[in-house]
Amino acid sequence: AVFCREMAAYPARVAVRPNECFSALVDWRCETMKTFTESDEYREGWKATHCSNSSPLSPVLWPVVPHTKTSLKEHVRNAVYPAMRRTLWVTMSGVTDDDSVLFAKAFGEPTDDDDPEQVTSLFDWPFDLRCISTFCLKGSYEAAYGRVLTAAAYSHRHLTTCPLLPILVRLLLHFLEEWESFAVLSRLLAKRAWLDQDPRELEASRSTFRTLCYSHMKPVMQDLQRLRPASMQEETFLARLTHHWYTWPFYKQPFWIMVRVVDLYIVEGPKVFYRLGLAALKMFVSQTQPAALVGVDLELAVQDLLCRLSHQQRAQWFQWAFSIPRLPWHSVVKLWWTHLTRVPRVQTDGDAPDGPMSFHGHVRLVEADLSSEIVSSEELWHTMWAWLPEWVISEQPECLFRASKDGYNLRTLYRKCEDVASIILLVKTTKSEVFGAFISSELRERHNSQFFGNGETFLFSLLPEAHCYHWSAETDLILRGNDQELAVGSGGGAYGLWLDGELDRGVSSTCLAFKNTPLAGSDSQFSCSAIEVYSCV
Repeated sequence: AVFCREMAAYPARVAVRPNECFSALVDWRCETMKTFTESDEYREGWKATHCSNSSPLSPVLWPVVPHTKTSLKEHVRNAVYPAMRRTLWVTMSGVTDDDSVLFAKAFGEPTDDDDPEQVTSLFDWPFDLRCISTFCLKGSYEAAYGRVLTAAAYSHRHLTTCPLLPILVRLLLHFLEEWESFAVLSRLLAKRAWLDQDPRELEASRSTFRTLCYSHMKPVMQDLQRLRPASMQEETFLARLTHHWYTWPFYKQPFWIMVRVVDLYIVEGPKVFYRLGLAALKMFVSQTQPAALVGVDLELAVQDLLCRLSHQQRAQWFQWAFSIPRLPWHSVVKLWWTHLTRVPRVQTDGDAPDGPMSFHGHVRLVEADLSSEIVSSEELWHTMWAWLPEWVISEQPECLFRASKDGYNLRTLYRKCEDVASIILLVKTTKSEVFGAFISSELRERHNSQFFGNGETFLFSLLPEAHCYHWSAETDLILRGNDQELAVGSGGGAYGLWLDGELDRGVSSTCLAFKNTPLAGSDSQFSCSAIEVYSCV
């Protein structure tokens, strides 16, 4: 009732000026844009996707509501006024005016010579984008589309595949300027687990979704068995059926439905995709008979059903999605990290298990810091850099902390390093052992000695032997820090690497988090002769 009253009152109170709601790339001759001004088709999209009784996000409401996910979520789940969409997307993504300067410096003045085909092979949508006939951009938009994709490839050189990128860029360009679209996209790519960026992450998302199917949709999974061919195993059937699950909210959906999905995604994160995916599977099971799957490509079965849904059925789909209980993002992302560690890492030909990783077809090198008091060999620098995740693109490590210069004090280390997204901690003992840790979380996340961190953190040793110990996924006791100690890895009553507040003494034992051998050799305790911290982003 609140939703209907708000929508009924909207035209009388606020004059919708299309040029204030859309970018200059929108083609007003297409049918979807004509309906925006001549009928209520876009309101029908809102009605099909609203999932709360809160007031829609309006220009009147925006100044009085805190710009946080918690405060905005219920309003955005109801509706977003057209004039508010650009403001919502830009603000919630953290875009600033400085992004326009960076974009201009990198790409200069726009030209029509930019070819999107040069980079689209990295970001192929799994289906022909021509099947989505509701895009409303001018024919000249391809140049802007190519520049944004090129900017993404240039700024995030770890990208090897990102299927959602083409459709997100096209949707962003309807409402944002070119540089704003790039800035929003960059913020999304910078958030781990928000957009899959290589085959390993894509497979981790598929595995996460299948796990959530079993944990949150048990009755649906039981009913799904009646659709499974007798000759096919359950796991194979589910894997094929959900292979393209991340495309379900976009494949052949009406334009305004896709826009609303992006509204929700930018505010709530990728959990929206998981919710819609689980609800889509429930919709599929409730409306499909076994005979309908005979001779059908299972990988296309669910999206083919979703693109034929009526307005009322789409409304039911979104209602089901946001009524799924006990699906907090921290649980989903923890599950994602667990599955990511189980996906084999891609090796270049001839590399040993701990050898250099592939980086767009090349071995990654690093400009060694030969002034280091701990690692003075170029070979060891290259060995260490080869262990880093694919998204680390820096080739010039920056020394943030050196104990011999800055003092042997853990609080000083925190102060100099806590705002950096990922760091390398190097330790040299009085017996000349060299080891350390890659820490992929900001140290300012430490709170009251609670454990934090994600599965990309790892331990390593360089001397006397080089070896890397990745997260075992058997416990989330990854990092803990306070003014008295810093611990990397725990579990089983031991620490993988522990340093005291004076950076004088330490302990290294086999821990459950990394299943490492003691980094300091046979002795679990050691004394520090040098400690350094490097930035690697």
